Amino acid sequence: MLHRFSAPWLNGSNYPLDWNGPAERPFVPIADLNEPIAVRFARIAERHPERIAVDDGTRRMTYRALQDAVRALAGVLAVETDPAALVGIYLEASVDYPVAMLACLAAGRLFVPLDRHYPAKWIADVVEQSDMAAVIGRFAGADDDAPFPAAVRRLDVRDARPGATPTPRGPDDAAVLLFTSGSTGRPKGIVNSQRNLLQRVAQYVGAAHIDETDRFLPLSSECTIAGLRERLTALLTGATLHLTDVQHAGARALLNRFRASEISVVYAVPALLRTLMQLGDAKAPPSLRIVRVGGEAVLWSDVEALRAWLPEDCRIELGYSSTEAPIMQWFVPDGFPQDGSRVPLGYPLAGNALAIVDEDGAGVSPGEVGELVVRSPYVALGRWSDGRCVSDDFPKDPNDPACRVLHTGDLVRLRADGLIDLVGRKDRQIKIRGQRVEPGELEAALRRESGVVDAAVFPRRVGKNWWLIAYVVPRAGASGLAERLKEALRSILPAPLQPQRIHLIDAIPRLASGKLDMKTLQAVDEEWQRRETCGAAAAVVEEPRGRTERAVGEIWTRMLQLESVDRNADFFDLGGDSLAALELMFGIEEALGVELPVTMIFEAPTIASLSAAIEAHAAPVFSPLVRIRQGSGGAPLFIVHGVGGNVMELFALGRQVSMEGPVYAIQAKGLDGQAEPLRSIADMAVYYLDAIRTAFPFGAYHLAGYSSGGLIALEMAQRLEAQDNPAASLTLIDTQTNARQWPLSIWFGLLWQRARQHAATAAGQTAGNNVRLAARLTGSLVKRVLWRLGAGTQSPNALSVRVPPALLAVHDATLAAVARYRPQRYDGPVLLVVPRIKDELMAPVERIWLRMTRALSVQSVDGDHRSMIRDAGCARIAALLSAQAAGTSGGPAAL
Repeated sequence: MLHRFSAPWLNGSNYPLDWNGPAERPFVPIADLNEPIAVRFARIAERHPERIAVDDGTRRMTYRALQDAVRALAGVLAVETDPAALVGIYLEASVDYPVAMLACLAAGRLFVPLDRHYPAKWIADVVEQSDMAAVIGRFAGADDDAPFPAAVRRLDVRDARPGATPTPRGPDDAAVLLFTSGSTGRPKGIVNSQRNLLQRVAQYVGAAHIDETDRFLPLSSECTIAGLRERLTALLTGATLHLTDVQHAGARALLNRFRASEISVVYAVPALLRTLMQLGDAKAPPSLRIVRVGGEAVLWSDVEALRAWLPEDCRIELGYSSTEAPIMQWFVPDGFPQDGSRVPLGYPLAGNALAIVDEDGAGVSPGEVGELVVRSPYVALGRWSDGRCVSDDFPKDPNDPACRVLHTGDLVRLRADGLIDLVGRKDRQIKIRGQRVEPGELEAALRRESGVVDAAVFPRRVGKNWWLIAYVVPRAGASGLAERLKEALRSILPAPLQPQRIHLIDAIPRLASGKLDMKTLQAVDEEWQRRETCGAAAAVVEEPRGRTERAVGEIWTRMLQLESVDRNADFFDLGGDSLAALELMFGIEEALGVELPVTMIFEAPTIASLSAAIEAHAAPVFSPLVRIRQGSGGAPLFIVHGVGGNVMELFALGRQVSMEGPVYAIQAKGLDGQAEPLRSIADMAVYYLDAIRTAFPFGAYHLAGYSSGGLIALEMAQRLEAQDNPAASLTLIDTQTNARQWPLSIWFGLLWQRARQHAATAAGQTAGNNVRLAARLTGSLVKRVLWRLGAGTQSPNALSVRVPPALLAVHDATLAAVARYRPQRYDGPVLLVVPRIKDELMAPVERIWLRMTRALSVQSVDGDHRSMIRDAGCARIAALLSAQAAGTSGGPAAL
């Protein structure tokens, strides 16, 4: 109980909001929290009438136009709804949404944001609990079948017209009702006032120094407190609010929006940022100055990756809050000492007081673990129950009735530097993809299904993510129950509440106290995993078919860490979760060059069905860049193809490279059969460099080339050097120049070698045999030379398999380009990797490149020209490339 607290409160006023942040940037603070939001917005609109207020990528609206639309819709609300009525908002992430939100605030109507991506059953529960009288949407066409009963009045946002003059509510009246996951099996409603909303905006402005020049892109749902904060902060400071549907936007579309709109402030959960950083772009857009991260635990590895990805002067702001209260934030400074894997939550926000208490309400000593308690006038007004706001969960502080108290349920510890570390949860509530969920809600949903006697849900930590594992006691005769339950749950619960696995068991194990026996439940899941692993080898697996299925299957198995996968196996049955689904879809986008809705995996959860959906969605877009290995930061490595143009032979090598940056192979233009192959080394170098700069506009590049690809890598390095952006390293893997470039000394050496070989085998042979042997040896040399000169169109070894015409065209074009190429001397350092098994028909490459370079290092590896990149030499070459990336190639070897 509150009166038993004996610990001192930690006062947020002791910690400046902009500490380690953009303190030098001028801004105008928001000081008056008594002013209604609609009044402040009207003043901002009057100050910046022609500035773009909101841009959804399709439509734009100036502040004047937005204010006119808000007034018109607010007038309709004043006429069409009762002052005590609740109004839902059922709109996409478009310019319409701010109109509806601000109109409700201007009209003094308590509004309920609804996420259109949630199942109809979830929305129906929210409508029933809130007892909303009206809903704002676009009720023509797509929304005709929106899940609202006839008693709920539908107001089309496009039909707004001037009406009565509305009266805004007071600052402490209920303004918004937000629904989150609840432990009772139904969504839980939390009520916040305008003062609460405005305080969050004021704190954001004071911390990040927001002003009218900023451009916001919130990557969070409008039905969350974070989403509302981002949208209101932009519109109450005169900034421009950019909106996009994160659920359906592809990775490229999202990053293109960042760049095209020159976004300066973005909010996202760590999981989404991790995915964006893995797309292959070396840097985020230079316009970014604030990245606010929240919604779930942030790891130091996330911060390190962000440092490498973000512009140098961009600040990383961590926020820790809940729907019930704003709690903490801080800017993570460079070089901050790391203690453990998680980043501290932050410092208490101004206006808040925090306490860390034990089970009896007594304060714990610094460094000890206890529950975090918040005392603040900005705690939520209460929860929604039986058509009204109930404040029992947030009692008033008896010593200060203006403040309410929130028991967060989070277990934390106070550090010596004043920061607070998160240790875990006091109850079973967890966060999945930035959304706090109650396993009890999934339990309740399972128990409501026919065929279920009892159910329990056990959250398990798997890597960085939480999985929900469900245990169900079936009724007698309930066949196929697990599959039926999964199908039913997808239609009634949002994605974060979907179980990763459902186990059918005889009874729910409980302790003597009646609590769940978690150890026994965990043992059930572990035994299932063991049996699945043992049985995988004996199972008949239907392998992926076709190019798309094979590409999807490769990403699928790598992400789920499986050796093989059935094309008809369900992604979520195999352990995939919502975050993994997001990463999977972005990975497929990167590999296939298509833009896909993230939700496609939920609609088509098998390799076969997903591949069919992808092929029906869009044709792949060809790119010369093929990502082999994903990095964690640093300059990328590009390995250029050989004469055949494709890069499959480079995958084994690329995967073994160990470096901070990503590893890409470069494939030839024209392999897809849609474009003409390039016919000069110079054109190839320009084309590949353009693709590289598009994906990685900043920083240096490590270049390598296998066989004739080394000539292309050399030309790329020379062009970079001419542009004052020298390559970070250049590696040639058994690269020959064209025979036209060989000096006479090498030609005479080859002829002398052949003469010695003939002499060694001529003894004891008849004259006729000697003639035939000499002819064969000379003929093989001439054949190889003619090929190198470009007189032939294919390798001297006849192709024994049928090759697609596109590959043959690329092969011939590349061979001709090599024949015409005359490399210039290169003054930068070069690493030359040669095989120990030499081709007796070819010139010693060491002697060739000593004449063409200024600083040459030579390393030998096992194998011949072909096997060196596949077998014994592969690991050694990978180690050499890794050392090059680290700047430790080891110096020249003896020639």
